[in-house]
Amino acid sequence: MEEYCEVVKKLGIKHAIPVLDIQSVFNSAVETKPAKEWADDQIHPFHEGHTLIARAAYTFLQDHISEN
Repeated sequence: MEEYCEVVKKLGIKHAIPVLDIQSVFNSAVETKPAKEWADDQIHPFHEGHTLIARAAYTFLQDHISEN
């Protein structure tokens, strides 16, 4: 997953497209709860994991919309 994330970040830089690093959001979240409580297979999140993504996306979009 880390390799995939790096490819996406590099493409974002190359094409000047902001990229929300969801993996880093989950990496921070596992400091409070084990990974299995966010997503059993570390790919498909439970409801709480989707909420985490939604909040991160909302903040990310607010930050990037206000720049333009």
